[in-house]
Amino acid sequence: MFSDVILDAHSGTLRYHEQAHDGRNAFEQYQVICRGACPCDPETAMNPDDPSRFSVDALPPVARPGAQAMIGLLLLPTIFGPPETGGVVPADRSVPVAVYAEPDAKAEPALRLSELAHFEYREYTYEGAAAVVYEQRPGWYAIGLREQVLARGWVRADAVGEFLPLARLLPNRLAFLNAHWDGHLWSQPAGGRRTTQVSRLVEGHAPDASDEHAVNILEARNIGEGLWLQVETLDQLPCNGGTPNVVDRGWIPAYAASGALVAGYYSRGC
Repeated sequence: MFSDVILDAHSGTLRYHEQAHDGRNAFEQYQVICRGACPCDPETAMNPDDPSRFSVDALPPVARPGAQAMIGLLLLPTIFGPPETGGVVPADRSVPVAVYAEPDAKAEPALRLSELAHFEYREYTYEGAAAVVYEQRPGWYAIGLREQVLARGWVRADAVGEFLPLARLLPNRLAFLNAHWDGHLWSQPAGGRRTTQVSRLVEGHAPDASDEHAVNILEARNIGEGLWLQVETLDQLPCNGGTPNVVDRGWIPAYAASGALVAGYYSRGC
């Protein structure tokens, strides 16, 4: 730890002071995994049932979605066919969906879309797809569109199918955390104490967009405007052929500080 200072020699007053901490991240990681012991005992340090591993105090993030983050999926039974029928297929008898530029019941629809390819979608189950929802207001959903004059459009809740929020989609699935995860776990949702997942932060390289960290998502809980996930981090992806071991357990915000979603799931399994 050191300081840069500028003193006014004539008046003897302090004009500038900047304090710096060198090696702070490395020291926090050492504290978490070794808890002050030297040499470090990895088995003791990484015991997921030992609450003392949460040893770094920090302010919890807000866990709110950004403008580009998915908040759930919307079933459109007149657009998407049933699951497990040979891939994502259109409905047998398509019925156009009225899409509005704004959530205003008095306005005329800006578009009436009936083609599966017009909608941005993801699978909610094996070969079963639904429209991606980015925003929800009373009686309305904002969904993603493809190759249309609107990148997003609003649909009336009473004219479409069921909404599947992330709190329902993510738990108890074959899941992973992506490169937006900051590598921290929390002892409680929206609070408590924080620990560092050293295996993620000291690999020697910055995570890229393809990085996936295997987890079990045990629970999803809405806290105020934020969504928190209780996870078990695993030492390998289940699809690699081995039997994953639980490395640690705690809570994470479902959205990063940037607003990006940090979790995903494999809708079709391995």
